[in-house]
Amino acid sequence: MSPYHLVFAFLLFGAIIEYWQKKTPKWMLYLSFGVMTLMLCLRFGQGTDYTAYRMIFYTMPTSVSGMLSYRYAKAEIGWRVMTMLLRRLSVPFELFVFVLSALQMWMLWRFVKRFCKNKMLALFLGYHTLYLTYLFSAMRQGTVIILFLGLLLPWLLEGKWVRYCLAAAALMTIHSVALILFVPVVVLSIRLSVEKIIACVLVGFCLGTLLSIFGVGNILSAIGVSYAGESDISLVALVERIASFILVSYMYYLYSDGMAPSEDDSYFKLFKIYAFGILIYGLLMWSPLISSRTIYALKVLEIPLIATCIDKCRKGRSIVILYCALLCTVLYVKNIDSCITQVQYVNTSVLNYPYYSIWDKEACIAGRETSSRYYEWLYRTQR
Repeated sequence: MSPYHLVFAFLLFGAIIEYWQKKTPKWMLYLSFGVMTLMLCLRFGQGTDYTAYRMIFYTMPTSVSGMLSYRYAKAEIGWRVMTMLLRRLSVPFELFVFVLSALQMWMLWRFVKRFCKNKMLALFLGYHTLYLTYLFSAMRQGTVIILFLGLLLPWLLEGKWVRYCLAAAALMTIHSVALILFVPVVVLSIRLSVEKIIACVLVGFCLGTLLSIFGVGNILSAIGVSYAGESDISLVALVERIASFILVSYMYYLYSDGMAPSEDDSYFKLFKIYAFGILIYGLLMWSPLISSRTIYALKVLEIPLIATCIDKCRKGRSIVILYCALLCTVLYVKNIDSCITQVQYVNTSVLNYPYYSIWDKEACIAGRETSSRYYEWLYRTQR
C-alpha cells in the first residue's frame, strides 16, 4: 500500500481516537508529525512542481546580471536571489529541500500547537491540500502560507502590525500571493457582527456569479491577464467552499454560545479573516485558478476553527467528524489523481501512488513517461 495512504488512514484513526477520548493521544501526534516531517524532507520528484523547481535551481545563473535577466521562470526576486546564492555555494537541491521542509514543518507545528485544540484532527484536515499540495509541490507558495500560519499569524492577532506588514512585504519577494496577507489587516480594523460577516460573504458570491455570467474571465484573458480564463467554474470546489463555510459558521456560533463575540477573541478574529477569504473566493469565482491560489492562505484558517470549535458541538459532533472524513477523502483522491495525470506516471493509479525518496532517484525517473517534460527535467538535472 502507498505510504501516503497509510499516513492518511493513521491520521483519520487518530482523529477518531481523539474524538472518543476527548483528548489528543500524544504518541500518535508525535509519530504522525515525525513521519510527515521525514517524508517531506527526504522526498524526491514528488508533486507537479518539484521537478520544475529543480530545473530552475540548476539553471539559475550565478551572476547578479544573469539572475536578474533569467527568463526561464517567473519566480520573484527573493526566490531568485536565494537560489543564486545557494548555487554559488554549490548547495545540492536535495539539501535545500531538506532544510526548507524542516522549516515548514516547524512552522506547521507552531501553528497546530497554538491554535488547534484537537491536533490530530487538525493534521488530518491539513494533510490532503496544505501538506500534499502546497508543501510537497508548490514550494514558493507553500513557504509563504506556512510562514504566515506559524510566524505572522500570532503577530497579527497580538496587534504587532508593523512587524506583520514588514514580514508580509518580505514574503511578496518569494511569491506575489503574499499580497493577500494584507487583507487581514484591513478586516481586523473593521467592527462587524457575525451576521454582517455572513451577509458580506453572500453579497460576494452574488457579485461573483454576475461577473461569471458576463464572462469577465474571458475578457481579462483576452487582454493578457494570466490564468483568468484558463478553466471553467469547478462545481466541486464551489460546493466544498460553500458547505465548509456554512459548517464553520454554525460551529463558531455554537462556540460563542450564540452571544456577540468580543473583538479581542482570537477565534473571532480567525473567523473574520477566514470569512473574508471565502468572500474573495466568491468575487473571483469566474477564475478557479486565481481564486483558489489567491485565498488559500486565508481559507486554511478553517482548520483551527473546526479543530477547536468542534468541542462545542455536543449533538452534531459525530456528523462533523463524518463530514470531515468524507470531504478529506474526496479531496485527497482528487489531488493525487491530478498529480498522476499532470506528472504522467507510468502504470500508476491512486491505489498504488508511489512515494520516492532521495534514495529512489532512478526509480522516480523511470516511473514517468519519457515524453513528459517532468522526465526530461529530472533526467537532465540528475545526469
